[in-house]
Order: sequence, then C-alpha cells, then structure tokens
Amino acid sequence: MRIVVVGASVAGVAACRALRRTGWTGEIVLVGDESSCYDRPPLSKGVLVGSAEVGEFELVDAGALAELRVARHAPVRAESLDLARGVVELERGGLAFDGLILATGAHARPPSFPANGIHLLRTLDDAVRLREALQRGGHVVVVGAGFIGLEVASSARQLGLDVTVLEYGPQPMARVLPAEVGQLFTRLHTAAGSDVRCGVQVVGIEDGTVHLAGDEPVTGDVIVVGIGASPNDGWLTGSGLDIADGVVCDETLRAAPCVYAVGDLARWVHPRYGPVRMEHWTGAQDHARVAAANLVAELSGSAETAQVADAIPYFWSDQLGVKLQMAGWTPGCDVVHASQEGRRHLILTGRGERLMAAITIDWPRELALHRRKLASGLDFATAVAEAPGERAKVA
Repeated sequence: MRIVVVGASVAGVAACRALRRTGWTGEIVLVGDESSCYDRPPLSKGVLVGSAEVGEFELVDAGALAELRVARHAPVRAESLDLARGVVELERGGLAFDGLILATGAHARPPSFPANGIHLLRTLDDAVRLREALQRGGHVVVVGAGFIGLEVASSARQLGLDVTVLEYGPQPMARVLPAEVGQLFTRLHTAAGSDVRCGVQVVGIEDGTVHLAGDEPVTGDVIVVGIGASPNDGWLTGSGLDIADGVVCDETLRAAPCVYAVGDLARWVHPRYGPVRMEHWTGAQDHARVAAANLVAELSGSAETAQVADAIPYFWSDQLGVKLQMAGWTPGCDVVHASQEGRRHLILTGRGERLMAAITIDWPRELALHRRKLASGLDFATAVAEAPGERAKVA
C-alpha cells in the first residue's frame, strides 16, 4: 500500500517521519515543487542578514530520506486530485495512492493594488533575491506590519539600512495579536530608527514609489510587500474536498476517507478554539503526528479512537533582539490583561471566563508556565490573579 504526501516543507517532512514512527511499513512517496526541503523561519532573519547560509537549515537530505524509505518526486508540481480514482495528477503523470496527506502550505499573498518591482518573501529563492537587494543598500520600504514584515524590517535595520514600515491597520500584527502587543512593537521599531506608520492605505507601487491614499508617496530602493499568506489550495478545486481558505477537516484533520490535511493548508475544528487555520511551525509538527497516526489506523482498519488535533498553538518571532512568544489563539478574545517586570511583558487574553492565550516578550519562563496553564483549562480570572509583575497600561 502507498501513502502519498504532497508538500515537502516542514509539515510534509514531519508527516513522513511520523508515519514511520507510527509503524507504517508500506510505501511513502513525498511530492514537492522545490528542489530541496528546507525550514522557513530563517528566511526572514538569518538568511537576510547573512548569519545563515543556504543549506544550513535543510529539513532532510537524500540520505535521511533513504533511511526513512521515502521516495521523493521533486521538483514536480501537483496539479489536481482525483478522489474517485485515488490519484494525484502531477505535471508529469499521475500518482496513485491508498492514503493521502496534503501539506502544500501557503504562498505569500500578492497585493490587490497595482504593483511592480516588489519583493515577496516565502521561498528560499525569494530570500536570496531579497538579500542581494538589501546588500546593495538604500531605503527599504516594507508594506505590511505583520510578522514577516516586521522581521524583514528588523533584519534591514541590523544591516544599517533606513526603513519605513507602512501598515493599513491601527497597529502592527493587529490581525492576530491584541493592541497592547502591537503598540509595544511600534515603540520597539521606532526606537531602533524605523519610521512606522499605521492607518495608511497603499493604492499602488510603481518604479520604486509607493502611492498612498490621501498622503504623500514614499520612495524606496527596496520595496517588500508582506501582507499575509494564502493557502495553496487552488490545485484542489473540483476535487470533491471542501475548500474554504484551506482544506476543511474535522477535529482529527480528516478531509475525506483516507485523506488528511496538515499545516498551513488545514482548516480544522480545534476543540478549544473552533474552526481555525493557523500558520505556525509547531502546528505543522503537531498536525503531522496526529494525521499520520489517524491515517495509518484508518488504512489498517483499527478500531481505536482517532486522535484529535488539540495541541495548544505556539509561535514565536525574533525582532531587534527581542523574542515574542505566544501560546493559544487570540482572535475573538474580549478581555486582556497586561503586566510587566522591567523589560519583560506578559499579556493574557480571554473569552468570557476562559483563558485563551498568553503572550510574552523576553519572558520565556512565563510563556512555558502559561502553556501548561492553558492545557489545564485554568480560567482567566485565576490566571490574572497569579500573573507576576505590575499591571501595565500600554499607551
């Protein structure tokens, strides 16, 4: 029997390893559209500043794949899925499967406004091109103050370049983090010498000029657009799977009989947070473990209860020598507590009486503690009462 894993980034590679750990002895085929399997977190940091070289963050090499007995088809693009026949159609023929793990991730969202001469950042090739542009120096304009945009701004400042950050929202990272965190990072980047402008709308980029609605244009030598990511689900249109900003799955990551989705591609029902799609490195690892176990059990006809993808989400971001960490999920939260101890910060968010997320800045011990508190089901009021430091109001 054959399991096909489509997508050779962290979720796909982790799925191959998890399948073998689970005891799968059948064939595994890994399909990827890039020539190498590599980790993405260094792309916006170490690669851009030159502290990480290409090849240092490879997820798996040919030797390791051979040890895992994984056959790799790369670089080759998956073009469609025929569920009825059990075949993934590749650009060079079809590949039959008995079980399927979909791990095609996401791509950098292109701008909705007219733009030329810009850099997006998602792949290794993107990072190499951007590094070469940064090495030529000049003024860097970053459109979008999400995680990628701010990490690029941080790297550019480390290289001594002038940086302007343009953000449509009221503060950085507003889509996924409370205002208190965004305000802190506005101050951090401003203190480092960047010009951070929020509440501005970009209407076009042409020949190094960023045009703004109702404001003077901004010119730059390097223009980076980081306005989020969209799942690579277009190739699954018409497959019979439910597609809605990702592949819709149940709480076990099952999208169809013997078909599972993992990582950035999966929109699944988290027992605590409801229907979500998360773009986190650790989430991809958690998904791989759950999907592999459930798929192997399904293929073997096991009567065991399927595992649920219920891990507490976790992510981190390194900017200007400061570490931001979060456990949990903040969208939909309606109460916030902030406290600090010197330069260290703790922000708790809740929905009603429930503790939903903990965010720390340069306070890893508290983050580890609150991951355990979240897993235990601690209520928001108790978490606030136990919070260290002095209550803080971020202006």
